[in-house]
Amino acid sequence: MNKAKPVYPASTVLLVSACFFLSGLAGLVYEVVWARQLSLFLGITSYAHTVVIVAYMAGLAAGSFYFGRHADRQPHPLKTYAWLEIGVGLYAAVTPWLFTFLQAAYVNFSDVSSIGQMSGYLTRFAIALLALLIPTFLMGGTLPLLVRGLIKELPDLGQITGRLYGINTLGAMLGALLAGFLLMPALGIHATIWVGVVINLAIAVLVLTRLEHLKPHHLELGPATLATGQPPVNAQPSETSVSQLVLLTGFATAGFAALLTQMAWIRALILVVGGSVYAFSITLASFLAGIGLGSLVYTRSLAKGGGGLLPSWLPNRMALAALLAVLISLTLLLGLPLIGRLPAWFLAGYSAGLKDSFALFQLFIFLLCFSLMILPTLLMGAMFPLVTVIWTRSFGRVGRGVGLVYAVNTSGTILGALLGGLLILPWLGVHYSILLAAGMYFLVATGFWLSSTTGLSRPYRNSAPVVALLLLVVVALLIPQWNRSVMMSGVFSRPDNMMMVIREQPDKSLQQIIDEYELLYYEEGADATVAVRRKKGNASSQRTLVINGKADASSAGDMPTQILLAQLPVALNPEAENALVIGLGSGITAGSLATREALESLTILEISSEVVEASAFFEPENNHVLKDPRVRLETADARNYLMASDDRYDLIISEPSNPWISGIANLFTDEFLKLAKRRLRDGGVMTQWFHIYAMSDADLKTMLKTFDDNFKHVSVWRIQSGDLALIGSDQPHGVSLAYATGDGAGEFARANIGSARELAGLYVFGGDALSRYARGSKTNSDNYPVVEFNAPRNLYSLTEKENMDNIFAYLKGAKQTVPLTDMVFQSEDVLDAPFMSLRIDSAGQTPRQVNASWLIDRQMVPLGRTMVAGLGSERLLAWTEGQTRFQVRAVWLSTATSQDSLQDLLKQSMASTGRQGGQTRLGDGVDAIWLSNRDEKSSPMQLDIAWDCPVRESGFTRYALHTSLPNPEPQSREKVISGLTGKFSCY
Repeated sequence: MNKAKPVYPASTVLLVSACFFLSGLAGLVYEVVWARQLSLFLGITSYAHTVVIVAYMAGLAAGSFYFGRHADRQPHPLKTYAWLEIGVGLYAAVTPWLFTFLQAAYVNFSDVSSIGQMSGYLTRFAIALLALLIPTFLMGGTLPLLVRGLIKELPDLGQITGRLYGINTLGAMLGALLAGFLLMPALGIHATIWVGVVINLAIAVLVLTRLEHLKPHHLELGPATLATGQPPVNAQPSETSVSQLVLLTGFATAGFAALLTQMAWIRALILVVGGSVYAFSITLASFLAGIGLGSLVYTRSLAKGGGGLLPSWLPNRMALAALLAVLISLTLLLGLPLIGRLPAWFLAGYSAGLKDSFALFQLFIFLLCFSLMILPTLLMGAMFPLVTVIWTRSFGRVGRGVGLVYAVNTSGTILGALLGGLLILPWLGVHYSILLAAGMYFLVATGFWLSSTTGLSRPYRNSAPVVALLLLVVVALLIPQWNRSVMMSGVFSRPDNMMMVIREQPDKSLQQIIDEYELLYYEEGADATVAVRRKKGNASSQRTLVINGKADASSAGDMPTQILLAQLPVALNPEAENALVIGLGSGITAGSLATREALESLTILEISSEVVEASAFFEPENNHVLKDPRVRLETADARNYLMASDDRYDLIISEPSNPWISGIANLFTDEFLKLAKRRLRDGGVMTQWFHIYAMSDADLKTMLKTFDDNFKHVSVWRIQSGDLALIGSDQPHGVSLAYATGDGAGEFARANIGSARELAGLYVFGGDALSRYARGSKTNSDNYPVVEFNAPRNLYSLTEKENMDNIFAYLKGAKQTVPLTDMVFQSEDVLDAPFMSLRIDSAGQTPRQVNASWLIDRQMVPLGRTMVAGLGSERLLAWTEGQTRFQVRAVWLSTATSQDSLQDLLKQSMASTGRQGGQTRLGDGVDAIWLSNRDEKSSPMQLDIAWDCPVRESGFTRYALHTSLPNPEPQSREKVISGLTGKFSCY
């Protein structure tokens, strides 16, 4: 019995095509968001990222294969497609709750000991597959259903498949850009999912409504047509007998090589344009744009006339596929030199002023990426519809053919993710990985060619692969590897510095300038490309750790930050027994922390094994920390580890790279801080590094508020010009001055902190002042990662001074009490105040009610035509002896003055106040002056004493003592005063 297939008018085909474009958009939005959400608890390591990709691709392959096998038996494939869209949308709507449930399940069943073991990888893969299988399975079925629903006759297969695949891929490209640049920054992660849900449901309603009111014509298909279909136009007998194994194996290999190439390009481009969420969106969109356009090019040219008008020198479409594969191979090789030129092109765009417009500069970066990818991806995009046409030789098996080809190619990409990302790229590096991908495409081309020319003469059949191979070998040998120093120069990180150096040396090229440095270490690992560089010809010059092109640590310039991140929390909790450091880097922070003998255990988390290797070049500075028996190194993602571990710590120090880097941004959110806080012991201290350069005032306030919301007591310290240490605990805390000037003095000296005054000068603010300053700001959360999306927009803004000036202007010169402890030590006879460099002999009267405080203010003072924040500092000490209360105020003065100034001060004070005064000496012989009220026996004597003590580094400290004493007889007044001042001595 004949069957009827609905034939839809052009308007319906156009509508369905537009819907499939939107379907691709929604699908990529989901992919970006779901991968992001899973990474929050599965981790951001290459292994965790790979299992998410594999799970996603596995669902697509399975769905394409299953629905492809059933599409040809569907009476209304378009209606089935609409119901698939509904299924995807409804599932997506529940993913925020589902992923929360999966995270809770992961926390309950995960074991920290298995994180780096095969059991851990399988657990994460199972979770990712469970989370993604249903929606991706449904997504995979959409293409074969649509092709089956819209095709009228077999010769249209190439055009229909190419058009649908192309517009769906271009929709995915737009989805990548919208998700990264608009939806997630503006709406947050969860609301972005709902945008996809609305799109899916709207597609379903449009398609179902259109089909419900449409009365399509029907094409009657006889048994012969269903069984064999119409022969393809221009088909040769050899093409109908093509080896199935060669075709499917070759196309799976092409999928493997395509994904390997994509990963290699992304790794290379990160070194040039950075690793922000916008950079990733652009690189992904560039790849998808080429694939989509290539598929559309096939429909407009190669598939003309119903299936493929071929040049006369190509015997059939299989030979055309071989030609496409060999051209992909050649263009991949020719693209390698472009990679090495990208840093110079990036600087050219920067120096041209494009950076002044964020949108314009991102367009420029897109063009850089697109110029690298366009030719190979165009050819890759044309390959899919062509192979589909070659494979499908029966009209009645159109859906099955499309589904199988898509599934085979996607299966190849799964292997590409597994082997390419985890083994090949770390083993061969980007350059040779692309060479390998080019070689794989050549093998595909050879297999296709030999299968397509079985009826041709042997010389013609064999000579073409040989000629192509010789051409590719010559091209591969002529292409040098990129200059590693240039690629690792980090042009995206500080292009202003690079341009300044270039302007200072106009006679030198970029490569010549960068070649002044040598790479002591270089490795392209699974998680990052890592290098250590230094100036050539100077073994003692600064060594710099470079990760993905960005300098992240050094042996000199970054020392204050690296050491103080360890020493400040230790000084807050000198008796800490165990600690956790998130991010090894150079190892200097961990090494400084390990100098504390009271520390019993130190856990270090570092996801990159290459960073661990590179830290060996900083052993003189990190005290060989990894050889310390107390140290346990874990190669694991921080959030993943903290969820799986039950360990609790006295100190947690988080010093990852910048918060604008995708993935790293997960370590700056409210949820991460809550997770870390749960791993603190009672009285534990959390320290978070944050930077104020290239950071807007709003984003700085966001991070301050996010941190302040998680801890009852917070202090902020400016540990270097552009770096802050945010320190939080749930108990009042203060830096132990005794530790900082005693056991920790050596480490503080390495951080250029040589005195208590310099230590106090690091303090910015905390407590209520901090809370008020950040009040009303947004919270940086997993759902609203404000800093991750905003910070890249300020990457080239010089905000360091502006941010600090804003804080100091807000404080309006109000005195801030520096959280210091151990400033005073006392016994029955002595009150020792190291913070004031003062010793007081209490002459047998035990001091009581001792209060010590160090106050600073940041008054805005004129400097030329601008106002800058100065540092005013005063120290106060008060105590009681018997019934007498004493108070000493100490102020450091930076301008050295002769001792005669005290005499001038005495004369001026006596003249202006009418008080009595005179000169005296301290117990150590230092000159002093005194002032008291006139002889009034009915009132106590109000006594003020002042003296100066030199400061070791420069200037001097002026002390002012105030007290009230019983009014002595006039003749004994100076004796009483002399006896009092004799109790004081300067250090």
